[in-house]
Amino acid sequence: MAHKKPGTRAKGDVNIQIGQADNAQIAAGYERVDATFGPRLDVKLGGRGRKRKAPAKTADKPGPAPEQLAVFQTLRERFTLEEIEAICWELGITFDDLPARTLTGKARQLVERATALNALDKLIDIVRRERPQTE
Repeated sequence: MAHKKPGTRAKGDVNIQIGQADNAQIAAGYERVDATFGPRLDVKLGGRGRKRKAPAKTADKPGPAPEQLAVFQTLRERFTLEEIEAICWELGITFDDLPARTLTGKARQLVERATALNALDKLIDIVRRERPQTE
């Protein structure tokens, strides 16, 4: 690219210098992205700024299984944050690794984490033990 006066640019090319960004923010609508990481992020967006076609919509992610939903609702409605923390300890899950701050968020993330660790049955057993009137 030939040397240009400051403040001018070639049609279709954009140079951006920013502190933080993710690829989706950078690449939206451009055919090519070249990035250099260092003390600052230098990004060159190439192409003519044409919008990309949106990917074909795939089937929506299925919702939680009925047993997941039931244990989540019980945790949310009948347990305190401190009790959820104790359940995490019993399952070997670090409570602080669940990024949510609210009881509802922690309950949801505990169910998700227990499911991912194949410990949902153990979580259900703990909930039934601690709240036997809950079915």
